[in-house]
Amino acid sequence: PYTTLFRSMTVIITSPETLRARHGPGALQYYRVAHKGWSSEMAKAAMHEQDPSWERNLSGLFSVITIDEAHSLKNADSAVNTTISWLKPGFIVLATATVLPNGIKDCEGFIKLIQPKTDLWAPENLAKLGVSPDVNPYELSDGHPATILQLSLEGARQWITSEAADKDKSGFYLQKIWKQCLLRRTYASKNPQNHLMAIGESLPKLFTRCIVSHFSPAEKKEYDTFAANPLRKLAHFLPNGQMCWNRRYARELTLLSTSISYHWTNIYLTADATKEFREKEHCLWTILKLLHDRKADAMGDPGFALPEKHETAKLLALICQGSPKLRQLLQILSSLVILSHRKVTIWCSLPANQVLIGACLQCLQIEAAIYTADRTSIERQNLVHSFTRDPEGCRVWVGSYSVGSVGLNLQAMCNHSINFDSPLNTGQAKQAIGRIRRLKQPLTVEQFELSVEDTFQSRVIQNALRKAVPGTIADLTMEVHESDAENLTKAFSIGRWFRVGDQLIEAPDYRVNHLLPSQQLSAPELVAAIMDISRGRREESQLDQHWVEEEVEEDIDVEMIDAL
Repeated sequence: PYTTLFRSMTVIITSPETLRARHGPGALQYYRVAHKGWSSEMAKAAMHEQDPSWERNLSGLFSVITIDEAHSLKNADSAVNTTISWLKPGFIVLATATVLPNGIKDCEGFIKLIQPKTDLWAPENLAKLGVSPDVNPYELSDGHPATILQLSLEGARQWITSEAADKDKSGFYLQKIWKQCLLRRTYASKNPQNHLMAIGESLPKLFTRCIVSHFSPAEKKEYDTFAANPLRKLAHFLPNGQMCWNRRYARELTLLSTSISYHWTNIYLTADATKEFREKEHCLWTILKLLHDRKADAMGDPGFALPEKHETAKLLALICQGSPKLRQLLQILSSLVILSHRKVTIWCSLPANQVLIGACLQCLQIEAAIYTADRTSIERQNLVHSFTRDPEGCRVWVGSYSVGSVGLNLQAMCNHSINFDSPLNTGQAKQAIGRIRRLKQPLTVEQFELSVEDTFQSRVIQNALRKAVPGTIADLTMEVHESDAENLTKAFSIGRWFRVGDQLIEAPDYRVNHLLPSQQLSAPELVAAIMDISRGRREESQLDQHWVEEEVEEDIDVEMIDAL
């Protein structure tokens, strides 16, 4: 019987992007214009409407569809998600390590693909279920027939992901969806390669240090001046009322948090120019020459004399001015790479920072893998081989959260990782550290998270935590079982919790008995505090400690670089 079954089965291996290109809305739009006489405007307006008569229509032809790295389908309105939904398989499996990579809204893409094909919210269906059109299905007891409405995109958008949804309850509502469709492995699950151990016991330990740097008073004054305009233009609202960051100004602020010099050079250090700068024989000198010329053009005086190409200490001293993170990074690299001969991964959010770090490493004659989008597949394979197989090969991996932070195995000779930029969400953070914190990593993994206090980077960190709260609540309540039909929103209402520094204390306790009731943590605040504390131990940068305590202006000079 099994032989007969497999002889009649056809298996197609492809990618969602290939399906989108050949069988998705864009291909259908072109077909309607080129072969059916539609106008471009008509075809564009109907591009998300399926055409059963189209020769490339694959609807209903597949019994089972499995999507790996399914977080690529998180946007329910994207062309690739629409393409997969058009397939209408009998069963769909979505596999991902980061279910909500960016925030709770990511669940929409999954729900759209797994919801029943019938219109659950049609008046006649609601009448059969015995509920009104304004019913909140997530407040119904588990045995109610109308709980099927929970597994619908319309229900999720109204009660979980919309701007008007109750943010204190959205995580608990999402848990009710996960309970119906999500199978997962946790750290407590059995290791599939060794059933005598849990996954958490099999993974290497992780030690994280959050190193907080500070601008000098003079640098901070300059930062505030340059950041004022992009901060004013940062936020804008979509037609549905959702607030978003303008990508251009978010990039500008991210770079300013890294180095004040980007105010003059950021429009030149773009993704398109990455290869050109990366291949320069004296990349750091080229960047400083650009800074020198741009400041001279704008102000009449660049403010510094450009060193010779071979004057390494002077070049590094100049680029470190206005960049607390870069000063801190060089100190860490001097300890780990130069003195201890370790390999290190560094993760950035923007290509400009990859180029900047690569330029400093080139100046120090440290061989590095600058893993950027312009690399060919062969070049990428060679970089991975050099970093993971050659003890004398690449010492530092400079990667991007957007390029190469998914799927690569970099743990063979490396157990140190540095988040130079703060990841925009928990999905990016997990994927990046997952490149070296993997099974068969024999050493404890040490992670450094670099940040600059009171800059846009602080907002990025808090925004990532805020977006992760509902999904974390859903995860934490997955194992909660209540004997009665009470709503799960009560699961975190038990106890009175307070945060004191990096400690969570439950009242009654003499350490918090004097605190006001208003300081008690709500359920989302408690989860946010847990995630924030779990990021690792906070440490003040020793390089600029005197600026915090004494507020003395002091330039970075060649002697400091020599000390590093």
